[in-house]
Amino acid sequence: MSNPPLEIVALYAEYNNSELVQVQSMLKADYPDIILHHCLTVKDAIKKINSTISTSITEICPRPFVVLTKLGQTDEDAGHILIKTIRKFDKRIFIILHSHKASNDPDLRYHFASMGTSMITEHITQIQNVLKTLISLIKLTVHSLNTSQTYTCPICQWPMSFDQLYDHIPLYHTNDTSIRSAQCIICQRNVRNYPVHLREDHTELHSNKAIFNTSAKERVAAPLYAFSLVVCQRKSDQKFLVVQESGAQGFWLPGGRVELGEHLIYAAKRETFEEAGVKVNICGLLRFEYTPSHNSNRLRVIFYAEPENENDCDAKTIPDYESYMLHDLSFPSYGAMWVTYEQIEECSNKGQLRSQEPLKWFLYIKNGGLIHPLSILNKE
Repeated sequence: MSNPPLEIVALYAEYNNSELVQVQSMLKADYPDIILHHCLTVKDAIKKINSTISTSITEICPRPFVVLTKLGQTDEDAGHILIKTIRKFDKRIFIILHSHKASNDPDLRYHFASMGTSMITEHITQIQNVLKTLISLIKLTVHSLNTSQTYTCPICQWPMSFDQLYDHIPLYHTNDTSIRSAQCIICQRNVRNYPVHLREDHTELHSNKAIFNTSAKERVAAPLYAFSLVVCQRKSDQKFLVVQESGAQGFWLPGGRVELGEHLIYAAKRETFEEAGVKVNICGLLRFEYTPSHNSNRLRVIFYAEPENENDCDAKTIPDYESYMLHDLSFPSYGAMWVTYEQIEECSNKGQLRSQEPLKWFLYIKNGGLIHPLSILNKE
């Protein structure tokens, strides 16, 4: 009998039974081969994790192992105790915090991300999507390890092919501070952002080169670098959209660099969807910023936006490669969320913002600041 594609240990107390039933139904319908171990206490969950890991430790190709946990209400079922215990001995376990409260409280989200939680979400569909990605990673590894050189993840020491490493690091380690500066295991260079370096400087190692549009080495550097940033408000509850930046950098506005031949407005919509998973209508302009320097010029345009459909604008919670572009580098994101002005003000007081721009712009909109019409932005 073949091994299951992955195993899940789920810490759901009895009062979470309805949500557990949703998870079980989803697994039964979409992933019948996945083994789900339901535990009621942290103690039982740790025991099951240890026994499961010990049975697969000798495998040439380790299986992805997932822990799914709720916040809990007592020390016996507390998600933070389980996560803290796991991260003391293993960074290879993909930990999902399934919580409405943590998904909508930036302080809790920041706290659990800093603890090493891989993903924070309240949506079963996003759990479903990330399981699909994890299963594809293990299938990719089985297929390629026998034909490709093996590399070791510098963060969790997991042996894998380059194709798997390419997706593994943004998915598993987006919020790990060590990705900001690391020594590449391929070229031995010290690099600023490891996921970006793998994608832009070692594309020739990927088995499917068609997934790359143009490598960094083939790009023609433009003298003007343009960026579109987005201040997005959901009018129904007055909440604002923020992205949680990788490497524990904090919360920030969705946005990024405008690609060659791309309109500023399209770039704003594209970046918001890629980073936050929300389709928006660009409604107006807030500010143009132009900064010259000795080797390049920088243009930033801050747009005001609203969701295309307020009934379908859940923020993305799966960590991935797509996120804000800093100068000429992109960074993976840990996910996104909707927040009130008061919540972002509290984040600012606790040092949980990448910069003060979200606070400044959210207050500006809250106080009825002028939003300029898009008609002032025209082609020549």
